[in-house]
Amino acid sequence: MTERIALAEPPPPVRAPSAGRSLAVIGVTAFAMLLAELVVSQVTVVGMFMPAYLLGIPIVIVLLAFAVMAIAKGLTGRARPLAAFMVSLLLASIGAFAFVTGRLVPVLLDPSGWVHIVICVLCALTLGLSLGPLPLRLAGAAAAVAAIVLVATLPTSAERAAEEGAAALAEQEQEERDYYLEQGTFAVVTDLPGWSNARVQLSGATWLVTDDGAVAFALVQGQAVESQITGACSFLGRQGDSDDIGADGNPIWCIRTDTGWARADGTGIAYVEDGLFIAVNAADEYKVDEVGGTGPASPEQIAQLQGNLREMTVDEVRTHIGDAYQGSDTPPLDTPGL
Repeated sequence: MTERIALAEPPPPVRAPSAGRSLAVIGVTAFAMLLAELVVSQVTVVGMFMPAYLLGIPIVIVLLAFAVMAIAKGLTGRARPLAAFMVSLLLASIGAFAFVTGRLVPVLLDPSGWVHIVICVLCALTLGLSLGPLPLRLAGAAAAVAAIVLVATLPTSAERAAEEGAAALAEQEQEERDYYLEQGTFAVVTDLPGWSNARVQLSGATWLVTDDGAVAFALVQGQAVESQITGACSFLGRQGDSDDIGADGNPIWCIRTDTGWARADGTGIAYVEDGLFIAVNAADEYKVDEVGGTGPASPEQIAQLQGNLREMTVDEVRTHIGDAYQGSDTPPLDTPGL
């Protein structure tokens, strides 16, 4: 009697998961990756003080890979171990590179954290290379490239420090500029016909030039009280002046006048007006050359300026100095039309 042997039915063909199931795997994997990042972040922070804890990072990466395998198995019927380990290593490699180069800090120390979320989503999306269908495979390839490019283009810690330093410096300069405009003493200028204010400096200096090229140099200091001023003659001194002191206590070349102080030869005057101490001298050769003058102002021209100098207005400072302001380092600025 012949026995009949029942043949086992062949297993059904393995079908590629639907796009919906593939997306579900990717979404759950992204969430798992974010949880892994949080754990690694905690381990990293503790590891800064207790280095032995850093050994937990590779363990977390392996556990993540097994978690991805379980997610894929549960939703598609296939564990896809190679893809699971590849995306886990991709996330780990990107995270390590970003941390070592200072492009990212642990997510627990990152106040925004959006970059970490984006990286997790992109790394999870690379599973599309294994899951399919074709549109997801293409998206997976693009996501892998995007994740690498994103991290590579993030600023390093040194670059961020430089940007923050520049921003802080710009803020400080703006505060100094605002304070200068509100509380500072501006350079003095003249509105006399035949004179122009060729150049000014924030320290309170002005190059004054006549139409025929004679140059006078004015200095100003604020909050001045004439009875409290000492050393006024020092603002009128020149190289080669005598050291001899007169009966009034001033150098013999500096005399006290009804309006202030003056050089005996008339080429320099100093006086107080409206709370400003103003000293005007015939310019030396160097200052004459700076503004293209023809020579120093004469005693008559110096005398003409007394009582005819005023402090620059805020609008004039904004117009002629403006963005060139660099605090005490601001160089002398040519001021045509002032």
